[in-house]
Amino acid sequence: GEKYFAPDGEYQKIAVIERHKNTGKMGVGIIKGYGIRGGAIASSVSHDSHNIIVVGDNDRDMAIAVKEMMRTQGGYTLVCNGEIYGTLPLPVMGLMSDAGYESVNEALAKMIPKAHEMGVKRHSFASPARGGGPQSGGGVLIKSVESGEWRTMYISNF
Repeated sequence: GEKYFAPDGEYQKIAVIERHKNTGKMGVGIIKGYGIRGGAIASSVSHDSHNIIVVGDNDRDMAIAVKEMMRTQGGYTLVCNGEIYGTLPLPVMGLMSDAGYESVNEALAKMIPKAHEMGVKRHSFASPARGGGPQSGGGVLIKSVESGEWRTMYISNF
């Protein structure tokens, strides 16, 4: 029979969705060490491609997070148990806010503690440029669904 991946406390799903040329291309993998439980986090800030990256423990919340990224034209969003908990819209190319820094800080101040409460490791919010991420070098370890090969992927989160 067919085998399906079931996220647990150590492994969650990760998907990368192309957002520049409307190709519909998407890559799906397994991420180790991110820790999120009961939801999903999506971001359009993902050097060097700035595609949408979403990590979660269930497909429903991951889909909600991606739809929110599409609605806001990029940014960060946190979904908890089927509801959007918070979003930081970054409508300028999916990378920059057109709101003042106060709005940006307010959105992040709300989402970051909730993400930690949901199990996201504190160092997962560090920029890869600062050496953050759950694995050495600022990346996260993902396993290809197709090949079974483990690779380090560099993503930035909050």
